[in-house]
Amino acid sequence: MFEDVSGFGAWHRRWSALQGNKLCFWKYPDEETRKEPMGIIDLKRCVTEKVGLIPRDICARPNTFELVTVRQPRRGEEDTLVSKTYNTMTSIRFKMTDPVKSGQEN
Repeated sequence: MFEDVSGFGAWHRRWSALQGNKLCFWKYPDEETRKEPMGIIDLKRCVTEKVGLIPRDICARPNTFELVTVRQPRRGEEDTLVSKTYNTMTSIRFKMTDPVKSGQEN
C-alpha cells in the first residue's frame, strides 16, 4: 500500500481483510484477531467506477491498482500525496499492489 509519510511517498506491506463494506489493514496477518485495524477503507465511500491496473507512467510499480474514496473535508486540512481537499469534499487515493503478481513475495 502506498502511504504519505511526512510528505514522502512510501510503499508498505499490509495484511488486509474485507469486513462487510470495509477493507481493513494490519501490519501482520496475526494482528487481525488481536488488534484493531491500523487503517480502514470504507467501500461505501468508494467512487472508483472500474478497478484495474493503473498506467505505469502514473505508478512505476507493476500490478498497481487504485481506489478513490470521498468524505467531508476537515477544518484546516491540507492536500497530501494521497488526498486532495475541495470546497465540499476530500478525495483520498489508495494505491495498492499484489506482491505475488509483482514478484515481491518473500
